[in-house]
Amino acid sequence: MDTLLLTFANQSSDLLPTLQEEDDTLNRLLSPRVKERHFLLQRDSFVTLEKLPSHITLYRDELVLFLFSGHAGRDRLLLSDGAAQAGGLAQLLGQCPRMKLVFLNGCSTQGQVAQLIAAGVPVVIAANAPVSDRKATYFSIRFFEALQQQFSIREAFNMAKASVETAFSGIAVAEHRDIGFESTKSEEPAWGLFFTEKSEHALDWKLPAQAAVETGALANFTPNQHLIDTLFKTLTENNEDIRKLHQQIQRGIQITVPRKRMAILNALPAPLAEPLRKLMVPVEKENEGFDKISEARLRQIAQTYTTSMEMLAFTMLAELWDAHYKLGRLNMQDEQVAAMRAFFQLSRSGREAFNFFPFINVLRAIFAQNEIEYFVHELKDIWRLTGEDPHFREALQFLNDLRFQPTQNQPDKAALGYLCKRGEECLATLYEHLGFMARYKLATIQGIDVEKYRHRPDPRYNHAAVMLHDLLGGFDVSAVNLDRSLDNHSVLLINEDSWEYLSLSPFLIDENAFQSHAEICKLYLFSHYVKSADICCFKYVNKPDDPFLEVSAENHPVVREQFEAFAEILLHQSLNTL
Repeated sequence: MDTLLLTFANQSSDLLPTLQEEDDTLNRLLSPRVKERHFLLQRDSFVTLEKLPSHITLYRDELVLFLFSGHAGRDRLLLSDGAAQAGGLAQLLGQCPRMKLVFLNGCSTQGQVAQLIAAGVPVVIAANAPVSDRKATYFSIRFFEALQQQFSIREAFNMAKASVETAFSGIAVAEHRDIGFESTKSEEPAWGLFFTEKSEHALDWKLPAQAAVETGALANFTPNQHLIDTLFKTLTENNEDIRKLHQQIQRGIQITVPRKRMAILNALPAPLAEPLRKLMVPVEKENEGFDKISEARLRQIAQTYTTSMEMLAFTMLAELWDAHYKLGRLNMQDEQVAAMRAFFQLSRSGREAFNFFPFINVLRAIFAQNEIEYFVHELKDIWRLTGEDPHFREALQFLNDLRFQPTQNQPDKAALGYLCKRGEECLATLYEHLGFMARYKLATIQGIDVEKYRHRPDPRYNHAAVMLHDLLGGFDVSAVNLDRSLDNHSVLLINEDSWEYLSLSPFLIDENAFQSHAEICKLYLFSHYVKSADICCFKYVNKPDDPFLEVSAENHPVVREQFEAFAEILLHQSLNTL
């Protein structure tokens, strides 16, 4: 659906009356059309450096008009938390394939026009000199007033021009085709309508006047269908059970969707499979479950992405810890150590908004400079894709931005179909590249017995291992007999072919591993550290919104001891001094 993005650089602690008036008035003017589903309106009254690119990326494929209103300059937009650089903004807006108009309602924004036009934006409205807040608000309201009355961009501009020239003196408004894109020195503030000969036709564009009909792909969109099809195809290469089902399909045997779904979920490690299960498994009661287009589904898609990124990041941290013991000491730069410390200093809210890309790049650099072999060797390739495959990179960026959408931006109901469809496509792209995780299994080692006999010179170790197979069917205790001891009371990532393993504790723990006679697992992922109470908080993988499991010197002291050892070795200081 055609989307209008209106952003205002206001501050909640110091509201600018004219900016708030513009925001409220434009919303009032356009809301009746939104209610009729003519287009989608997204507003941000307090846009920030973090949210501005997220908004543009999230609605990139549907964005037709972008407005920024607030203080600005010839090479930047001034936001409440910093300056957005014109060059980067132009590149973002130039990647919106349906964009018709960028309206920069700020002082001296004409200096940004050339970059926007060069990036592919058809039409730009900007000013060549400082303009008072009252005049800027007046011009914007008159323009959108005409636009919502079905005047074209050119007609709306001319009507706003006539209104502002009538109401104020010393204001000039003019069109500029192919010339005048660079800022000029002038005593007289002037708004300009900028375009090229090739883009002049865009001046005839008008707001959609009929209710959008969800045709084509969206009309035929069934939640989970694309996700299940992609995962089933991907996991065929990595899982024997799914490969057998695929062979049956090739022989003409019909395999039901529930059976495919079960096979997919059982093929992946539990922390990756559990969020997917919530997305895929239908709930009969109306308005419950995540298998329907809804804000709840958007939140679950975002949660699935977050959990996958946490799992991959913690796997890399666990590998670094192992590498320390193999190499004796890791070569790490001060800024790399600082980045890891900052990660463990994050509060709960900080973790929820954390962008894993820069952090993972720091870990990758440590791997490279120490020539560390990845235990999950495929991770080396997947991170390389973020720089080589724009489709994969854009999918990750969309999912990263989606985490803010349901909680902060409250998307219009009309946008839910598009966002759910796009979110599922991006999630399918991510898991398409994570299919290799089906080659690894999780196990909890709950106890170890030593077998030592006179006639056998070498001892054997019997492990009581809870293998995390069959996600929906429970967990089975297996007796694993090896000539070496694995890590006790730990969650291990295991290559079943070689029984080589990586301990993911203390980042991923099984609460029931510390309970006698427990035959099931209860997995928790590290969430954050509370310095004031000296406790590590963990979230339940199956229900992330449940109360946290608190680990301290008194509660699960072995886990606390592992965290302390990790901090001393890799963070170069104790946990409670971070």
